[in-house]
Amino acid sequence: MNTTILFLGGFETSATALSFITYALGKHPDVQEKVRQEVKEVLNKGGSLDYETVTKKLKYVTQVIDEAMRIWPPGLTFTTRQAKEDFEYQGIKYKAGTSIMSPVFVIHMDERFFPDPTKFDPDRFSEENKGRIPKLAFQPFGMGPRNCLGIRHAYVELAYTVARMTQHFRSELGESQKGEMPFAQYGMVSTPGRGPWIVFHRL
Repeated sequence: MNTTILFLGGFETSATALSFITYALGKHPDVQEKVRQEVKEVLNKGGSLDYETVTKKLKYVTQVIDEAMRIWPPGLTFTTRQAKEDFEYQGIKYKAGTSIMSPVFVIHMDERFFPDPTKFDPDRFSEENKGRIPKLAFQPFGMGPRNCLGIRHAYVELAYTVARMTQHFRSELGESQKGEMPFAQYGMVSTPGRGPWIVFHRL
């Protein structure tokens, strides 16, 4: 299990997340341009895409990452807990020792927590709005003290890549990628159902 987690966390989930983020940027040029402007403003102020900048100054980039991972969470059944004692929930009895996995995608698509859940809206995670999201409603990296140990690495990796990509390229969906992105499952992780087929234009 530990080997599986290292492989998925170090390679598969990051690649999957970046695929979905790239698709989202290509489909939503207004969001892509806003990302590009944020990166440009940071660099024009004499900054560089170092650790400090990537983790603290690219706030809208982080919002885009969070919203993409809400709609297309790389890990579908990440959070697992074991019942300490017998209990009953909604008429179903569970025995002590039963493993219970959190259905991440179902939670992320629950309109009680995220109104109009299929809409790609990075502003859900703005400073003004993210406080309205219940703590357990957003868990792409799991929850609690045993959440994904690579969470900080993942955000740095994704934010840096998105920043560089939008700085140097304008992207749009290829003809075969138009429409909604099919959402597929491969074991305990998600994957794009096709593509993403993206056309990049150097700026």
